[in-house]
Amino acid sequence: MFLYSKPHISGSLRRGFSLVEVLVAVTIITIAFIAVLSSSTRGVVLARLALEETQVSFLLEEGAEAVKFARDLNWSNISALTLSADYHPEWGANGWTIVSGSGVSGEFTRKIQFTSAYRDSYDDLASSGTVDSGTRKVTVSVAWFNGVATVTKNLEFYITDIF
Repeated sequence: MFLYSKPHISGSLRRGFSLVEVLVAVTIITIAFIAVLSSSTRGVVLARLALEETQVSFLLEEGAEAVKFARDLNWSNISALTLSADYHPEWGANGWTIVSGSGVSGEFTRKIQFTSAYRDSYDDLASSGTVDSGTRKVTVSVAWFNGVATVTKNLEFYITDIF
């Protein structure tokens, strides 16, 4: 009959197994900690990008509203502007005015350009044709440096002398 007996493990060998287990546990915990840190860092970066995109959207919309405000006061506020020149909105005592040059709002640069609007033979807006002096194509642009490159977002629309 065979008797099975456990091999005798000395105390120093047991401590060696414990040391390996501790090293494995520390490695697993370190990897988990680094994963949490990197994902939280990425979350902060994405939150910053979302904030910038939101600010840009508001600046674009504000530029469009300033142009509409100037048009509502008097069409000559729009028709007298030089085509393809840079303008920006400024808030004053009488509301929005459109002034020459690009405007800076914090880290963002905003400009508004007015170009001719064209009508085709069916009197629809077109990329070429007859110039419509009562309509302007408006491009509001906001540019900023996002840490890697300069990013520009545009909002294009037409504005018409409706009064």
